[in-house]
Amino acid sequence: MKITELAPDTILINEVEEATGKTILTASVSLVKGSKGMELVQVSHEVSDGGKDVIEGHQVWRLSGGSIKFDDFDLRHGTGW
Repeated sequence: MKITELAPDTILINEVEEATGKTILTASVSLVKGSKGMELVQVSHEVSDGGKDVIEGHQVWRLSGGSIKFDDFDLRHGTGW
């Protein structure tokens, strides 16, 4: 893994295949102020192994210390894209 800190609140991560040096996953983890206080937001992208730098998969995680309800993830109320 190659990790880079972007002060004051973000870490970039590249998961690199040792044998080939090819990046197989990129991710970022950021500390943000959310509606329930400080939260971690992680965004990851899986890179294709088809010879091109094509993104094949995405993951987005939002982690908070408080309890959550299903409505917290309702796309109609501001937590969507």
